[in-house]
Amino acid sequence: MKILVNGTAYTCTGRPSLCDPVRFSLPDGQPDVAALGATVSLQDDSGFVLCEIPAAGYARKFVEGTSLVLTNTPEPEAVEETPEAMEPTAQEDANSLLVDHEYRLTLLELGVK
Repeated sequence: MKILVNGTAYTCTGRPSLCDPVRFSLPDGQPDVAALGATVSLQDDSGFVLCEIPAAGYARKFVEGTSLVLTNTPEPEAVEETPEAMEPTAQEDANSLLVDHEYRLTLLELGVK
């Protein structure tokens, strides 16, 4: 099988996914995504057109590994990882208790109730 993009044929292996996302496995090189044109033709080895995919109707076109992908799903947003809360160490616990103890003593000395 092959796909035809702007008059250039690219070898297509495996079974292409023809629903969103449309995915073509192209191990011998991919077309320039910016120059895809209006349609991508899927052909058998004799040149018979099996189907034509309207590439212009897809919002995003990109190459992922050796696959050409056409999709209407929005681009995923970057997710910031929140750092995990760290458990205080024994030294930090001791320092916290010491500060709390000194604070309370100071309050007692000042006569604050």
